[in-house]
Amino acid sequence: MTNVKKPVRKNRKAIPILNGRASMTAPTAASPYWRPRWRDPKTGKMRTTNCATQDAAIEAARKGLGDVTQTRANIQPPTFEEMFYEMSAVKGSDWSDGTRAGMISLYKKHLAPVLGNKPVTRITQSDIRSITLPTLNNERQRKIKGLIKGTMAQAERWTGNDATFYASQLIVTGKAYKGRTKPVDERDIPSGKYVADIITAAYSTMSITPLDDAMPGQRDGKPTHIDPMTGKKTSSAREVTRFFNQSPDAFDGIMDITPLDARIRLGLPIDEEDAQMRSANMPKKQTKHIPVYASDIRRSIPKHLHHQNERKAAEIVACGERFRLIGLAFALSAAGGLRVGEMLPLRVRHFLTREQAARMFVSSLAIHNDTRTVTIGGRTVPASTEVYAIRRNQKRTGTFPVWDSRADYNGRISIEEQITQAGTKYLIQPPKMGIGRERVAHLPYFLPNWEYIANRTHVSQREAIGNIVTRFKQQPESQNNVSFWTCTDEEAGLLWTKGYVPIGWMLLERFRELWNSPALADIPPNKRIDEFREMLLFPARSNPRMTKDGLPAIRPIPGWTNNTAIVPGTCGYMTEANFVERSLNPIFDYVSANTGEYPLHRKNSIHNRKGWTYHGLRHFAASSRIQAGVPIPQVAAELGHKNASFTLDRYAHMVKEAIPPTGFEY
Repeated sequence: MTNVKKPVRKNRKAIPILNGRASMTAPTAASPYWRPRWRDPKTGKMRTTNCATQDAAIEAARKGLGDVTQTRANIQPPTFEEMFYEMSAVKGSDWSDGTRAGMISLYKKHLAPVLGNKPVTRITQSDIRSITLPTLNNERQRKIKGLIKGTMAQAERWTGNDATFYASQLIVTGKAYKGRTKPVDERDIPSGKYVADIITAAYSTMSITPLDDAMPGQRDGKPTHIDPMTGKKTSSAREVTRFFNQSPDAFDGIMDITPLDARIRLGLPIDEEDAQMRSANMPKKQTKHIPVYASDIRRSIPKHLHHQNERKAAEIVACGERFRLIGLAFALSAAGGLRVGEMLPLRVRHFLTREQAARMFVSSLAIHNDTRTVTIGGRTVPASTEVYAIRRNQKRTGTFPVWDSRADYNGRISIEEQITQAGTKYLIQPPKMGIGRERVAHLPYFLPNWEYIANRTHVSQREAIGNIVTRFKQQPESQNNVSFWTCTDEEAGLLWTKGYVPIGWMLLERFRELWNSPALADIPPNKRIDEFREMLLFPARSNPRMTKDGLPAIRPIPGWTNNTAIVPGTCGYMTEANFVERSLNPIFDYVSANTGEYPLHRKNSIHNRKGWTYHGLRHFAASSRIQAGVPIPQVAAELGHKNASFTLDRYAHMVKEAIPPTGFEY
């Protein structure tokens, strides 16, 4: 029997049709049909059929995809807005709730006024070209361009046109960085002295600190004082500021102003008169000032209310606490690299375990009971409003208890959530690059010495501090070193004058304030610890507003399991925009006006403001860690970067600064 070979069937080349959403093959001798092929939009399965003509094949593919044909011309085409929301629903599996809300916000603000009510079949090139985005950066403009492309891709069954054609009509301005991650320019990283200035200026406004007590020339009979009616801070300390027209710093023309200068150590001036008095004996070239006053955040007291003086005194106390929070916010970013959205939802439980809290505030009797009160401006207020000032008086009279359990905490922060703006509301969700994995950062007790950073001096912080406070000297075995977290108020003040800003002291002070909050006063000790750990470090001064849907403006995403309840008697979360614009930026501007230090590239075209931002402190945290020799993978993990490669691309140029002037040594 003779074997007859069957002819080999060659695959016919597919011809893309309908802008690539389907394809078809031409007829052959073996199969004299046009065969369209498409994916069923309902089932997701591939479909095909035989057609006698090419036009019939295209029409079959249209029908299978659900496209509108001439035979269905009586159906009204959808509007651009209807297609946009259909597209956003399709993207549901790819977009998080925050991303979806952000995209909807961009659509409503920039696309809806021009395209929203137009039928997709009537959108022209001129319609899209009329959209102007002058105030948006290149990245956000490209997001809007992507929205146009995605929406018109969803509408292809109506228009029959390629979505890329529509997107290409939007004119995008500005430059987009192409290639690897753009490195951070060193001139966009604030100096160590500037960072110390903004933290000290904020924390010292309307508050007394260990720095005030440790200043040279401070007279015991006349210590630093705060006027209970105005909040004005006065001191008998001798000024030790040095002034130069130029400094060796990388920034041109910076004045040598440190936290020891009165303009920084006394905090923001209360009013114009206070600002002029501070600058009275200084050269004109060094008296630059902008109208930023501490009284700007003070709430006015209606004149018809009784007890005006008592109310004013209470408001001064509240303002002092608010400025201490601002100083702590600066500190957490400069020392821990936290983004502002990660800082605002922080609670005590993100720092302290239940056992640590118990040892700090129950077993060790760190603070007296909350029934303690103090008279300020003729009004009796809870002791928590002036914790450090009261403790200072207790030490002078020998009534303050010793606290040794501070060594149990070492600066660990568990970063579990962040607040993200999504249109008119704010969402509580996992931190950036933190979904599905734990992210931990570690705070140093002291920032790097501002003089050492300015002079490019490389010296071990342990060695330098040990030469000032002998109990902190380096031990032969590092595990035997005394923890900086056991620092006393006097030691913190002394080291502050030597160039070391005590970030850890500020954090522990905040814990003391919260433990002594009137909201916890009547709670039994065991339950009090649990409520204490749920308290927000940065609460708002008023209860959160409600949106039109009757829900809080700040809310968790669906399925969020972490506790977001607010401790009774306290207020809820602060919003990022309000905190940054009203609280942080004015202090950045005040310190920059007095020091002359500004970033190279930062320019906000909307507010016409050129100055440092909170994110600049995150750059400082990353660069200072790298210069200290912390491994790049650990820096990436603590800052929440997606990988070590990203960190290296951004800050690789800082590694060379870790090499001493004498050259590389093992």
